[in-house]
Amino acid sequence: MMIGLGACATAPTRSAESPAPAPLHAGDAQSDEGYDDSALEVASEYGSMEQGDAEDAIHRNWSSIARCYEQATAGDYAEGDVTLRFVVRRTGVPSAVYIVKSELGNLEVERCIADAASAIRFPRPHGNGGTIFDYSMQFQSRREIPVVNLPAQTAAEALPQILGGLFADCRELGAEEVLATLYVAHAGQVRSVGFATPAPWPRAEADCVAASLQKKPLGVAVEPHTLGRLTLALRRADVANPPMLAAPTTTKPGPQIAQSRRRR
Repeated sequence: MMIGLGACATAPTRSAESPAPAPLHAGDAQSDEGYDDSALEVASEYGSMEQGDAEDAIHRNWSSIARCYEQATAGDYAEGDVTLRFVVRRTGVPSAVYIVKSELGNLEVERCIADAASAIRFPRPHGNGGTIFDYSMQFQSRREIPVVNLPAQTAAEALPQILGGLFADCRELGAEEVLATLYVAHAGQVRSVGFATPAPWPRAEADCVAASLQKKPLGVAVEPHTLGRLTLALRRADVANPPMLAAPTTTKPGPQIAQSRRRR
């Protein structure tokens, strides 16, 4: 499911061309084996829900989701796709909603969206139990601050500093892998950061990682009055064993210092 949202949003209308979400098996959230591409339903091995029923429930609660973005200063620059994963009980009540894809790079907005989505009540899934499905949204900023996507090489060069900081501040990542999106200002300061994970991630760990990434400026070149968007994968093993940073070079005392001492 894909919808669009501007910074000044109204509830979007469904489109017949909107792609159906791939079904996710409750036992294996990454599997889509056996998916019938022509079926307009969201399915799991325990239960299923018609796509229209899921969309109707989300559209009825759209204003609370849109408000998260419209009232945030991130609307001046942050935009892109966000995909929510709903884990819905057999009663139609979500037991979990988390973000599996996000280009927004703003943890506050992403968390607000997930919390608002958790309050949605869906029809009871068909079948013997709950169901799991993804729902995608697209946000468009007011573009008051220009944004450029920084190349992958920039992310690779910044990664050792980032991993060292995470190890010092948080000791561990708290998840196997996290995809982080950072908006970096001219001086290298991280303006905002957001995350996407393939599984639920405890808030305390997310808060620690976000604070660490915004703690010190990165050695990243960005044009003045512009933000650079940087996307990088953070892995538990890399944070636990960060690469050694090169020690700063120092000038050893030379003959001039020794000669100066002799003249005293």
